[in-house]
Order: sequence, then structure tokens, then C-alpha cells
Amino acid sequence: MAANTLMNSKSRNCGRSRDWRRSFLTLSTLFFATAVCTGDRPPHSHAANVLDFAGSRTRAVWLQDMGTGSDFEAQADRLRLMGFDSTDEQGEFVLLGDIKNYARPLITRRGDRVIFSSRRAKKVYIINWDGSRRRELTHGLGIAVWIDPDSTEEWVYVARPGPNTDATGWPMGSIWRYPIDREAKGELVWDLTHVDVDNFQVSADGSRAGGLFPWPSGGTAFLPNISWEKHAEGCWTSMAPDNSYVMWVFDGSHRDLFLFDEGGVNRRTINLSRIPGIDNHEVNHPRWSNHSRYMAMTAPYRLEGGVNRLEGGGAGVEIFLGRFDDKFTRIEGSIQLTHNDRGDYFPDVWIEAGYDEISTAKTRPDSLQAVSATPRGSSGAWPVNSAGTVFIWENRLATNQIFDAQGDLVRSCRVEPRGYAWYGRFSDMNIQGGAFVAQDVDSALLDACRDSNELCVEALITPEYLRQGPAPIISYSSNGADPNFSLRQEGDSLVFNIRTTDTHRTSISLVSPFRFNDALPHYIQISYRSGMLVCYVDGQSVFRSDNIEGEFSAWTEQTLCFGSEFRNETFWTGRLEGIAVINRFIEADEARLRAEEYRERLNEREEIERITVTAKLVEPCQAPDPKSIAPYHRALVVQGYEVESVYSGSRHTEKILIAHWAILDGEPIKGMPEDMGSVYRLTVERFEDHPELEPERLVMDTQDFESPLFYDVGEIGARRNHHGSADTAASAEE
Repeated sequence: MAANTLMNSKSRNCGRSRDWRRSFLTLSTLFFATAVCTGDRPPHSHAANVLDFAGSRTRAVWLQDMGTGSDFEAQADRLRLMGFDSTDEQGEFVLLGDIKNYARPLITRRGDRVIFSSRRAKKVYIINWDGSRRRELTHGLGIAVWIDPDSTEEWVYVARPGPNTDATGWPMGSIWRYPIDREAKGELVWDLTHVDVDNFQVSADGSRAGGLFPWPSGGTAFLPNISWEKHAEGCWTSMAPDNSYVMWVFDGSHRDLFLFDEGGVNRRTINLSRIPGIDNHEVNHPRWSNHSRYMAMTAPYRLEGGVNRLEGGGAGVEIFLGRFDDKFTRIEGSIQLTHNDRGDYFPDVWIEAGYDEISTAKTRPDSLQAVSATPRGSSGAWPVNSAGTVFIWENRLATNQIFDAQGDLVRSCRVEPRGYAWYGRFSDMNIQGGAFVAQDVDSALLDACRDSNELCVEALITPEYLRQGPAPIISYSSNGADPNFSLRQEGDSLVFNIRTTDTHRTSISLVSPFRFNDALPHYIQISYRSGMLVCYVDGQSVFRSDNIEGEFSAWTEQTLCFGSEFRNETFWTGRLEGIAVINRFIEADEARLRAEEYRERLNEREEIERITVTAKLVEPCQAPDPKSIAPYHRALVVQGYEVESVYSGSRHTEKILIAHWAILDGEPIKGMPEDMGSVYRLTVERFEDHPELEPERLVMDTQDFESPLFYDVGEIGARRNHHGSADTAASAEE
């Protein structure tokens, strides 16, 4: 970058410039500037160390908590804006000392200005690097900066609330962009899905962005407003600032980056917690700098007295820089940028050499070649025909999107677990006393089925018990009394009922088309049009009736649920995946092809070892307060055990770590092992065999890097008390 694009370095007295252009600063600003100099600061050589580490002039901005240190999400009004410049020996300095709310500080691509927002005022501002010439840009929350590689005009990307945005800004409804040096109307960048803003970052050519669409679905958006592809679930996504389209998704343990090349391929894992000074503790706010080889993060977040510091922050949380190797497979070097006794959050880092990457916006690094061409969570071409699809949910890792005949995105389908429900080993729905509730589809389902008066419901269904219920498997209902349709299990029978209206009356028809004779997965399709209802199992017709007639004019807007009926405490126990709800009748040939395509992927699944042990709890871990893990609603805790005996499976080591569910649906789990020195009988599987757990909040406080980590797959606490009926519990004993 040319030297004249930056402000000249100035001599400063205790962290402030002597330049008379700063005479507008208030006495309070000067006071806080002095305060930061009298605290615990590194020697002057630290700036030179950062300069040596990055190989070029380095600037950073971040938020510093002047209150209790717990505002790691920048929601309160006890923050100040901090800066750092590696060419200035003063080190950390106060950029804006007014104590108020600041959010998401960003350094412009030329490195000479800072953009920040106020959650309280709901506005975006810009200042010079020395804090001068503050002006308002627009309303909303500034989340990313970009420079046009052709015109070199600089832009800011701004998030705006939508109808589902809560008081904390989760999730946002749309993304817009504005030029920062001229008056112009905003350009809509994204509103195809809700979006969460930690982090949204744009490629050098502006054609793509990494983000959460919304949390926890991380992936790549094609801009403006074209479509998106899902790579993984987690948080704190980030996209490389060049045109490699490499991005990462951060995991639920807040330790690992999952990096993906273009198209979601060549996944690799980088553990940030092993960086010197972090010492296996948790990390937060990871964000790519403007230079593709460098990233910033805050750490360490420790467990103290059973309280996870990620939810509390506090003194000792500092800014770290990491440098990737040239193939983006590891952090080859790191440095601690800040040294103070305050909580430091939301860093953004600018490195002068990174500015050159805009001149190569049409190229990609040769070292980034995909070695795998199959995105996780998808295999085969299911469904073979998407016409009429209103809702689709293959599994947690799939994108689960519906496109129209022109290829435009219609809907991204999402579900939310409720009660004792979580994701299984194949990222399927594991329902053990709860339900999954479809999001943002109820009115569209009503309109689509009323228009066609036809319906097909299909899913891969694995009942846990041959006899249970009556328990809903899939329902479009409100209270269980008058569903529009419901597929349920009664004893060992599959039962389907549907509400129709003919010329004489409205009726709810009920049929029992199939009986379960095993607890294996079966692909089941129920297809209806007036005068014909058919049930296909594994692609074969097992039931056909011409006794049900009528259309759907009596339907009302209700809620699509899996494992229960909305506002009904009757639960089914089992697993679901490959779900589709379609507003047309499916004929036999298509039913067979759809079932074959889906069941083909079952052949790819391998058995894993299950181990039953008795083990003594030697390293307990206290579960966090459910309120403290927001926005997460589920959490596992990791505890250490000494193995005393093995009932089944092989012994690995004398000491093992086990991850237990501690919180589900925002409620603590009863019956989790917690007594130090007590012996428990536990059934476990290797944690690494459960990729569905990567996005889940994982709480651990151990320095044990050697003992293998397992996952508790045994019955959770008092789960039997949540089964749909006494028959369910009784059947478990048969």
C-alpha cells in the first residue's frame, strides 16, 4: 500500500497526540487516555514485536469493558473504543474514551479510518484513525467493510433488523451496503434468510460472503441475494479476504476452526486453544484480518468456580493474533497483542501488506486445491423430483433448501429441538421425550396444500420401541385435537389421519396402513388426493384406499411438528430424517425412486464401537447456568473418570473423559453424574464418531490432553418420565 494512504505517525504524550487537531477532545477522553497508560502495559518493544510478527505495519481496534468485564457481547454501555499501531511504541491506546455502547469496530480497507456502531442509537459511524471527524453513515449495525477492486471505492455492509429480531439483535433480517465517502441509497445484499452477524465477511470480489444463515447454520452466500450453501453448524464464521473463498465455522467448544475450501470441500480442523497463552481454554471473537494469512481472536476464557468465563469474560481476556501456514492447515505462529487488566472484545485487525490483496481479486492461491469433492451431509440426488416441495429436511448438515423452476431460492427449511430432543449420529432427529418444530413454514404449507388439495408426507422413520403411543411422528397440528394431518404410532401400528371436506361435511379420516415388525429404519411415504390414499414402505406399495375423499378448505394454519403435536405433551420416541412435505400426489414409480435414492446412503454408514463401563468420577465439571449459554439452548459438560471395569467393548485407557448432556432446551438435565469419587455405570462411544456434536456448546475445564474423549449415549436422567405413555416405558422393559 502506498505510504500516502496512511496518516503519518505522531509523537504522543501518554497515548494521545500533540496534534492540535485533537483539541476537540473532552476532558473525560483525556482522563481515560491517561488511565490506560498507568495500568499494566507491555514494554515499548511489544509494538516492534507485533511488527516483526506480521511483517508489515499492523493496526487493531477492539472494545474494552470498563464495567464488570462481563460484556463480551457488547450489549451494555460501559465500553470504550481501543486502538493499536505497531509503528507507535505507545502500544494500546484509547481511540474514543467516552464510556458508552460501542459495537463491531472495523478498520477500513485502506487502514486509515474506523467504522463502529451503537446498539443503543442503532446507527453506524466513521472516524479517522486519530479519532477525529466523527460522522454518521447510516442506521443499523455495521458488520463488514469492502473495497471495490475496480473503482477502489470503499463500502460498509450494514445489518438491519427483521420481524424476528430480538432485543439483542438476533437474528437480523437483511444486509445492505453503503459507500462510505458519498451520499447514496443503500444496496440490498441479502434478505433470502435471517442472518446472524458474528461474523459476516465478504470476498475480495464481493461475490460471496461467509456467515450464519442464521445461527447455527454456517456457510457461503452468493451475492447479491442469489442463494447460499451450508458447510457446517457452529458460530463465528469468517471468510478469507482474498478470492480463495476459503471460510471457517467455529465449533461449540469454542476451540476449533473448521476450514473449508470453495464449495465446502477439503475440510480441516485447527485447534486455537493450543496457542501459547491460551493453554486449552476457550476462545471467542475469531475474525479474519484483511490479510489472508492472519486472524484475530480473544482468549483465554477460563472456568472459575463452575462458571464458564465465556459467559463472563473479565480481566485476563486479551487479543491474540494467529498466522496460518500457506495451506491453511494450522496456526504456524501467534502473538498476544494486548496486555492489560480489562476485558478486551471484538477485535478487527488491519495489516498493511493485506491491502495488496485487492489487486489480485480475480485470482486464487495455487496452494488451495480441493482434495475432496463431496460436501458433508449429502450423498446422492435426493429428492429426485423437488416439484411441489413445501418443506424438506434431509439432516442437520444438509442445506435443506427449496428452489423454484427458475432456480431461485424459495425457502431454507429449519427445525428447532424442544424438550428431550437432539441430533443423532447421522445428524438426524433423535427424539427421546421432546419434539422438533419446523420454523417459518406453517402459512406456506397451508396455502400450498389448499391450492392443490393433494399431499405427500415422507420420511425415514426408525422407532425406538415396537410398541408405543399413541404418539405423533409427524403432524401439522395445534393441540392434538384437530390436526390437519397426523402420522403417528399406536402400539406397533402406523396410523394416519387427515382432515378433508366434501360437499356434505368436514371429516377426519383415519387409516392404519402399516405395522412395524422391527426397529429398523423404513422409508415411509403417505400420498393423498381425493379418492385415493396410498402408503409406500421402502418404495413398495403396502396400502391403498379409495374411501377417503375431499379437499383441504377446512384446514387452518397450524404448526408442523416432529415427534409430538404442538402444545401437546405426548411424545414419540425414535429417529427421523429425509423428511419432505409435498403438495402433490406421488405415484408408485416416483415413490420407488425417491425411496431408493435415500436408502442408498444408508449403505455408506458404518457401525461404531459402543462401550459399557463402570467408572469413578475423578474430575467433575459443574454445568453452567442455562441462561449463561445463550444463544445456545443445549450444552454438554466433560468430566474425567477412572475406568474400573469394562462390561462390553474394549478398554482404551485407565483414564477417560466423557461428555454428558447437561442442558437441553434451556433446562438442566437431572441425574447427570456429579458426585466426586462415586462409581457410575455408563454406556459411551468415541466422541470423534459423533460429528453432529461439533456445533453443540461443550463445556470443559481440564488440562488432560491425552485421555480419550467419549460421549455418553446412555439414558439421560429421568428420560422415561417424558415418554408418551406408560406403554412406552413398559415396552422398554420388554
